[in-house]
Amino acid sequence: MNWGGSLLAMRSPGKLLQAVLFVAAFLYAANKAANYVLADDMTGLAYVALLFIGSAFVVAMLNDWHKGLYSFLAWLLFEDFLGILFRLPTLAVSSQYATVPQLPQMCSQRIR
Repeated sequence: MNWGGSLLAMRSPGKLLQAVLFVAAFLYAANKAANYVLADDMTGLAYVALLFIGSAFVVAMLNDWHKGLYSFLAWLLFEDFLGILFRLPTLAVSSQYATVPQLPQMCSQRIR
């Protein structure tokens, strides 16, 4: 494969500009991600990752509404899973103190 000549083979200046802008944006994003890792700022890195994932979902929704619908349903399931996952420790603690309600004893009384 001749990868070196493929960029030069682009005759359209618009395609060449698009390729150069993509490479520049990729290098900038890689530099920012490396800075987050070096600074041990995983929260900021997670926000950047969520931004890219959200952007990918938006592009998929704009290209095809079927993919958008499936992405939306997948997001609902993922969000509900996270809600249950983070609520489990509090649910386990609160269930220790829950009392079992006593049912009224109606069997001993006769209804006339």
